[in-house]
Amino acid sequence: MKTLSLVLLLSTILPTIFASTCFKEYQCIFHWLAESSTPGRTSSNRAEFSFDLRPLCGVSDRNYTFYTAEGYRWTILYTICGNTTFACNPNWPHSFSRGVAIQMWGDPPGGTTTDPETGQTVPITPECEVLGHTIPEYDVLDINNPSQGIIMHHSSLPPMSGDKYGCPTDYRTGYPKERELDIIIQCDPSMSNDDIREISFIEVKPQGQSLGTCQYQFTLASGAGCGIAGDPFDVSSNAVTDGPGSPSYNFGYTVLGACLFVGFQFLFTRFYSSGKLSNILSSTNLGKKAGFLPVSQSASGSSSSSGMGVTSSSSYNSYGSA
Repeated sequence: MKTLSLVLLLSTILPTIFASTCFKEYQCIFHWLAESSTPGRTSSNRAEFSFDLRPLCGVSDRNYTFYTAEGYRWTILYTICGNTTFACNPNWPHSFSRGVAIQMWGDPPGGTTTDPETGQTVPITPECEVLGHTIPEYDVLDINNPSQGIIMHHSSLPPMSGDKYGCPTDYRTGYPKERELDIIIQCDPSMSNDDIREISFIEVKPQGQSLGTCQYQFTLASGAGCGIAGDPFDVSSNAVTDGPGSPSYNFGYTVLGACLFVGFQFLFTRFYSSGKLSNILSSTNLGKKAGFLPVSQSASGSSSSSGMGVTSSSSYNSYGSA
């Protein structure tokens, strides 16, 4: 019964966690530490800074609409530290329908298509591209003055064959490059940590190049971009670092450990209740030495004593069959 209860609990909690739009705890807190030997540092002093972007992570998409220098009207739907609720489903093959930012233009052409993430038939959206689909890689704008702001780097998969707006070929692989997005959040001390202001959105191109590069830079401003000196956050409970030690890392191992525990408990219960374990321990005398079996227990697995706090096999069978 306990095993069943734990399985039901995990099956209820896990879909809720992974269905969330914003993963605030382990994607929106960044802890930056620079030693005196860090390349590019002009100061010999150790520096430590933390950024808490959780106030910027909302449940609805943000909308930034502007006109390019060529006169095109672009709309950028985006969120901080999560995926958009809007699904980009244009009339061409695509790997993802949601991401940290979606570039959209034009009007819906009508008709239906299949959402690659849900498998459901949905209306075709205006032409759009998912610009980033990964957990961000963090950095500061200025390693000598980290309070200037923060950079969140996101990448995505290369466009699929048939994508109307492909990416340049990567000469190293011979395949199209992936789309990449840098979200820059500059420090604006006059703004609150839950407020944000769009400054610019550009496709980064070398000077004189007119072709698309699939590399984008989205510059924003917020009080959250100013950061806090030191480490005011609890590293053990808030993911202020990436990799081992972060809640995203620890959470995965917690889930894995819980699943292994459930599996082990289930197998142990079945094995023990069948009498096989008792027979093995009794025949090898290991059970008595380890304290699993009372001295008076016979090879048949019956118990005349509950010595050393061991539950009798009859009551354990009742537990295992519940």
